[in-house]
Amino acid sequence: MLALNTVVDGGRFHVLDILGKGGSGVAYLAFDLQNSTPNKGKYYAIKCLLRSSDQSALLREVQLHKSVSKHENIVSLRRCVPEGQFQILIMDYCPDGDLFRLITQKRGCLLPRCLGVDPYSHRPIYQIDTLATTAL
Repeated sequence: MLALNTVVDGGRFHVLDILGKGGSGVAYLAFDLQNSTPNKGKYYAIKCLLRSSDQSALLREVQLHKSVSKHENIVSLRRCVPEGQFQILIMDYCPDGDLFRLITQKRGCLLPRCLGVDPYSHRPIYQIDTLATTAL
């Protein structure tokens, strides 16, 4: 999808590495070129999705993700920008990996608690493919 060592979002993010691949896109590690200092670099996860003629599903996903992004156990969606034929979702980067790694390394984690679902159980948000590898 995106070539490594390219710059996206008007020159703001430098794409460094692939974090993972899924059915809907590819997640990349990116360095923030505009808001980093020499002593402290800021890294983000960038999810790259192929844009289609029907954007309603993507827009719904973005709206739902933004509505729960302030919760401490949910990766924050910072912004969503078009990039050529792709839609780029810019999210906080979690250097400790995904939920699958958390579950396999730290036994005894209750899945709803790890996902941060309980405080948001009153919201009508559902995911069909709730897999440990799809949550960060």
